[in-house]
Amino acid sequence: DPPMTSADVMDLLGIPWTPGGRDARVGLDCYGLIVELYERAGLRAPSLSAPSVMDDVPQLCLDILASLADFWDPLQSPEDMALVSLPSPWFKDGVHCGVYLADGVVAHSPMKSGVIFEPWDRVRPRARGIYRLKAARS
Repeated sequence: DPPMTSADVMDLLGIPWTPGGRDARVGLDCYGLIVELYERAGLRAPSLSAPSVMDDVPQLCLDILASLADFWDPLQSPEDMALVSLPSPWFKDGVHCGVYLADGVVAHSPMKSGVIFEPWDRVRPRARGIYRLKAARS
């Protein structure tokens, strides 16, 4: 498959953040966006909790952190479809995540804005880590 760029997924821009959101027609949380982007790329992201209420969102943050060692290999620099780990602005010690796209943009779904595309140069100072899925599970 050719590399994925933000132009390829422009239909996702502005989709609202929804706790546990796993359906682009309704809303996506940050991990739901990863699942959606990976499916479009023919990959399968690991299954993690899908919180249905706001109180359960911190558990998703913990699940993402726990999944890093099991499912993701650390990278020194970003590459197409890399998971980008960011600090959560909403939960102490939490994690937020997005996907690095081939045109140097990180797609992510912050709680306050929904799906956005942010240039890597703006994301890089906040990035805690960059990861490649250990095995393509398509």
